[in-house]
Amino acid sequence: MNTKDLATVVGYTSLWHSENNNVSIELALLGGGRKPLGTMDCEQANMIIGMLTKNGKKSVSYKDNEYLQVSEFYQFK
Repeated sequence: MNTKDLATVVGYTSLWHSENNNVSIELALLGGGRKPLGTMDCEQANMIIGMLTKNGKKSVSYKDNEYLQVSEFYQFK
């Protein structure tokens, strides 16, 4: 894997389409870019939003049209 192809995700926007019960998700990328993930069913959107909003410090990376990677970091005492 070439790490220069990765983008760091800093946020997201989701929109529920009530007429067909689908959700659109758009990622906000470091540097100001935005990447729409498209429209998906509620179950798939719920899984992706869950990955983006879990507790703990995390790093989220996205590779165009391939995968969304979430790494979480916890402080040991």
